[in-house]
Amino acid sequence: MVAINTFIYFIIALGLFEIVSNLFHLLRGSKESIGLSAKKQHQELSLDLGYIHFYVKAIIMFVFGLLFTASGFMALLENNYLFLELVLGLFALYGIIQAFFYTRPYKVWMSLVVYILPIIILLFL
Repeated sequence: MVAINTFIYFIIALGLFEIVSNLFHLLRGSKESIGLSAKKQHQELSLDLGYIHFYVKAIIMFVFGLLFTASGFMALLENNYLFLELVLGLFALYGIIQAFFYTRPYKVWMSLVVYILPIIILLFL
């Protein structure tokens, strides 16, 4: 029980980090300003890409931050892990799609491990 709760606290912390860090970018104003700001954080994508890729990435990661936080609190307060499993599964799927969409940069493949790891850890807890 301690291991699963520690993991859930980590997911909530990750969610809060994603909310704060990507909200910082999203408050920059224009799509171009947001994209250029997000480019500094999301360097797993090729830096040669246009700002719109980083703009979309900031929105997606902000939404995942909301989902991580909500599903983590639901798992802690209600002992309901279904929403958490769904969110972590979607996060892994997003990582797979991103890796196949941006096939060239090795960083995108390395980040795939980060996207898949939470669902794998949850399955073993």
